[in-house]
Amino acid sequence: MIRGHIDQGWRFPEKLESFEDAIEHFVANALIPEKGPAYQSQALIGSELRLPLLERVLREGDEDPINDLIKRGWHIIALEYKGELSMSGELMNRKAIFVMGHPEAQVATFTLTSARYNHR
Repeated sequence: MIRGHIDQGWRFPEKLESFEDAIEHFVANALIPEKGPAYQSQALIGSELRLPLLERVLREGDEDPINDLIKRGWHIIALEYKGELSMSGELMNRKAIFVMGHPEAQVATFTLTSARYNHR
């Protein structure tokens, strides 16, 4: 519900013909790749992050999904701040925006097109 109104009507799950169809549906709609303990980022060489090796970049203003995105292989590249300038030129009511990048285009696309992130 959004502001007292139903955003979407209830839908019954579609019936799938076979177990293989169920697996394909799960991979396409629900699976979000997450890095494991053996994951080595292609953008990290030694301990340095190489920006030209990042394939996808996103700006996230909400703090909640940041740790989840890091678990999925995203790197924090920079912080941007938005806000209002006071009469003395100071930034007031500032809000941080995380600029994040991912070195693998296909994995980043899976994350951003998943139902969890698709509404953003």
